[in-house]
Formats: sequence, structure tokens, C-alpha cells
Amino acid sequence: MNKKLLLFMIPILMVSTNVFATDVKKEDTIIKSIVINKTDENNFLNLLDDTIEIDSIKYNLQNKERLELETTNSKTEEQTKTLELSTNKKDKILDSFEESIKYDDGEFSGDLYRQDNSLKITPIKHGKYEKVFTIDKQYTNLNKADLDYIPKEITEDGYTYSLTKCEWNIAENENIQNISMPKSYTATTTYKTVKTLEYPYTYKCELTYNGEISKVSKDTVQYTLTYKQQPKEEITENKTSILPYLGGTGVFLVVIFFLLPNAKITNYYDGKYKTIKYIRVSTKNPKVNLKHLPNAKTNVFSIKFSDKLDKKLTGKAITIITPKTTYQKMIMNKSIEVHL
Repeated sequence: MNKKLLLFMIPILMVSTNVFATDVKKEDTIIKSIVINKTDENNFLNLLDDTIEIDSIKYNLQNKERLELETTNSKTEEQTKTLELSTNKKDKILDSFEESIKYDDGEFSGDLYRQDNSLKITPIKHGKYEKVFTIDKQYTNLNKADLDYIPKEITEDGYTYSLTKCEWNIAENENIQNISMPKSYTATTTYKTVKTLEYPYTYKCELTYNGEISKVSKDTVQYTLTYKQQPKEEITENKTSILPYLGGTGVFLVVIFFLLPNAKITNYYDGKYKTIKYIRVSTKNPKVNLKHLPNAKTNVFSIKFSDKLDKKLTGKAITIITPKTTYQKMIMNKSIEVHL
């Protein structure tokens, strides 16, 4: 088949060819499991239909089971612990911190572990004070007990000490004309200075702990819905796919795929549902417009979805637009019934 013929056929196929692969349900029971957030639960229950229709066969809701699901959420937590210590030696500091700490904020909990490489040490000054220091010094072999022989100030370690006390002692006597006279003296002195000193430092030691914390939440529920088939004769519709007739031209397959409908509107008359229009329904904002249907003979409609679309929309709400109102219905299967 050449390209010109394919291009000519596309609009014809769009309006006249049935692209649905309808499954006939042989079992009399359908079970659907749907997981939803608790915040959406009321809306889900309000939109839930007691009767569903699949391939023109109706099923009644027989049982509805609700199960709360537990989910575990995890994240990384980091905390800093601070101690004030008298040492800045890393080994001694680390010994003062626990290797792990417990975390629990009432929602998340877990163990946080010490990160030794994160240690930060900051000296803490505590001010200054004054203190008196003295030096005792002895001078010997002095000829006289005279302060002129004694230095009034001395310097040591950069500090100047002032003479505050001096005691004299005779070190040696000599005999002059039979009189014992002092020959030499020893002076014992005290020097004093005032030093301004800093109080000993302490050290602010900060250490980081991190680890994985988790919480168990029950914010989702699972509904298991059991539907039983109504007693009714099955109706099998012959559906023909257009895909075998498209040949091997991949480009045209892609074009037709995105243009083809994925749902149809059927109208109930003469004892069965008959197709009156093919449509394409968006998966992001599903809606169906039931206005302007000149081929409709009754007010009873069924909107049937393709298998692929059904999987994407099950459990979601679809907007139904009618001549009189607009409302939403919950999609539970491959079709929904609408009465105008």
C-alpha cells in the first residue's frame, strides 16, 4: 500500500473503523483491588457505583473489604551535639561523646551515629585576673649593710620585680684592736611584681551525628470490590482492528496511533447497546461530552474504554458533560453507564 493511499485512508478509518478489542467476560465474578489515600476515601466512596457494566454485561457489587496499609517513609537526619570541656585534645574529646544517640520526634525515629571528622573546637576565654608574684634573692660578701649595694628592681621572664624587703646578716667578723667588727654582710631580699593572667580556657566542642530515621504511616487504604454478574445473556460484539491493514510503514502507524480514539459512546435501544460515536479520552483530565449526539435514540448511554485506557483510569474520576449538568463518576471498569 503506497503512502498516498494511506494518507487518504486515515480520515476514513477515524470515523468508520472499530479499533476496540472487546473481551467477553465468561466468569460471573469480577474482583478489583484499588489503593487510595485516606484523604480521597470519601470522594471515592461517593463516586463508587453499585452496578458496573463490562461488554454489555452488568455486575452488582456484592462485597466491599477495606484494609489499612502500612507504609514506611525514611529520610536522613543530622544533629549537632555540643559539650564544654577543659581539654582540646581530640582523643579525650571524642571519648566524651557517645558513639550513637537515639532520635525520636514523636513521628520519625532511629539511631544517629557520631561523625568524628566533623569535630569543631572553639576556645572559650573566661577573663583575666591579677596575682602577686615574689622572688627571694640573696646578696653576699657585701662590705656594708647599705641599700646602695642592693638593686631596687630586677627583671625576670619579662616582668619587673621591685624590692620590698631586705634583711641584713653579718657573714664574717674581723678583729680590729681586739674588737670584733663585721667584715662582710649578706643581704636577704624579697622582690615583688603583679602579673595580669587569664583564667584557664575551656573549649566548646561540637560534633555532628547523622543517620537514617523512619516512620510507619497508615495513610492509604486498599478496597477489594467483588462484583457478581447479573443474570443476562452475554452479548458479543465483533470488533475489527485496523492495525493489520496499515502495512509495514512505521511512520504512519505512529500518526494513526495518536489520532485514533480510545473510547466509544454507545446508546441503548432495540434491546442492546449500539455504538453511536468514537472519542478519545485524555488520561490527564478525563472527560466525556454527551452533548450533540443526534444519533442517540434513548437517554441511556454506556461509555466503553479500551483495555489500555481502562488500566490508566481505574480508580479515577471522569467528568461527564450532559446537556443539563456536569458531574463526576468513579471509573471502576471498562465502561460506565449514564442516564440522562
